[in-house]
Amino acid sequence: MCSVQSQLGMVYWFEGRYEEGLQITSEGLRTARALKSTALIFSNQTIMANVLHSMGHVHRAIAAMDELNEMLTGELETARLGTPAGPKCTVLAFRSWFMNATGQYAEALGFASRALEIAVREQDSYGQVLARITMGRNLLMLHRDDQAVECLSIAREIVERNGYDASKANLTGAMATALARTGQAHQAVDLIDACMESGTHLRTGQIELCLLYAGYAEALVRDGKSERGLSALDAALSIARTIRNPWLIVECLGLRARLLAEAKPGTARVVEDLAEMHAICDQFGIIAWDGSRLAV
Repeated sequence: MCSVQSQLGMVYWFEGRYEEGLQITSEGLRTARALKSTALIFSNQTIMANVLHSMGHVHRAIAAMDELNEMLTGELETARLGTPAGPKCTVLAFRSWFMNATGQYAEALGFASRALEIAVREQDSYGQVLARITMGRNLLMLHRDDQAVECLSIAREIVERNGYDASKANLTGAMATALARTGQAHQAVDLIDACMESGTHLRTGQIELCLLYAGYAEALVRDGKSERGLSALDAALSIARTIRNPWLIVECLGLRARLLAEAKPGTARVVEDLAEMHAICDQFGIIAWDGSRLAV
């Protein structure tokens, strides 16, 4: 039952049903601790942390990861605890991901790098993908776009070789963003078109799908297809609002403000989007990417 609770929590998380996900994983974690089962504590608390992050409780999510990080020492760092990637690698990668909402991009990159080191050492293919996705996102946020392309390209090769469809949408969205920012927008559009034609984007979570559309939007706009790009971004924002994910909403609003400012200078929507973005940031303590460059 405790194992089922963690897996059901993951389904709720993928579908954006966060309240249910938090309830079921909290119950599972209580049972796991009563049983003193490391594997069950790890599985329930990892999903619970992701749910908390998705609800905007970023610092609680990071604290949950730090607690697991302290638990996973010695042989537990690389023990197989029933997850696709090694436990220590998983914890470090997700902590890095959560830190994207705090503006600590350089520190987050350090956690991702440590996760990748472990994954490479243990020949953990899925762990390498997990680490490289968050590493690529951090590199983008640090304006190290060429390095992001290189990092994510390696992850894409691993995904294609092993058929890791669940991570493909997120990875493709990030790859498209990186390519678009390095003057390869047309290639980025083709990459996402191929992903969508394959149907793999229908076999993943709502967060991943939102990030795919966001990458598509930026690639389309930078490829001279502004209307299609803004339409794709509307789809991304619609997903973020439907699942009520504050960080995703902030990301989409910030991106739309930037793209609109470039494609349609002077439009009132820019001011409206930035006002909403700043209000959400104030409410949840989230730091918007390049927020200092965006002013209402």
